[in-house]
Amino acid sequence: MKKTTLLVVSLFTLAGISLGITRERVIDKKDNMLHVDKTIQTQTLCQRLACIADKLEISAKVSFWKKNYQDAITFYHLLLKTGKSEFDDLYNLACCYGQLGDDKQAAKYLKLAVEEGFTDINHIKSDSDFEKVKNSPKFQKIMAEIIANSDKIDNSQTVRAEGIIQAAVSQELMISQDDKN
Repeated sequence: MKKTTLLVVSLFTLAGISLGITRERVIDKKDNMLHVDKTIQTQTLCQRLACIADKLEISAKVSFWKKNYQDAITFYHLLLKTGKSEFDDLYNLACCYGQLGDDKQAAKYLKLAVEEGFTDINHIKSDSDFEKVKNSPKFQKIMAEIIANSDKIDNSQTVRAEGIIQAAVSQELMISQDDKN
């Protein structure tokens, strides 16, 4: 755990974060006094946050590949706190918990991954990362819900794809109409 904490501190240092705060002098015209105002530079802070999120994601994936599941879990949770995570990060977090035999957390994050857009139900069914938890009642319950809703997931993906195709065709028609005029 000390290594993980040190690595997280190092990541913040590498990203140049000093709490994202700069000091600037502001002259109060009324009293003609100098005040120090702490301001956050939003754009720079967002860029740094994205950089940190990228580094956390890389650290999580490397830890996962090295089978350091507890470290990977720590990094994935930090990544979730940045708000920059995606459904595959939730899925990988579920896999980490599955590898450690934590059926409750594996089920929780698998369900979240599916709710956020993970749609490869066949992969979930055959993923060896869930081998230690696949027979637990909690995990089986979540799997049954996911499988029962898989038709809805597949249909929503089909509807979304059809909508994208229709929008592209409409856009193409509008462009060709403009070219004629």
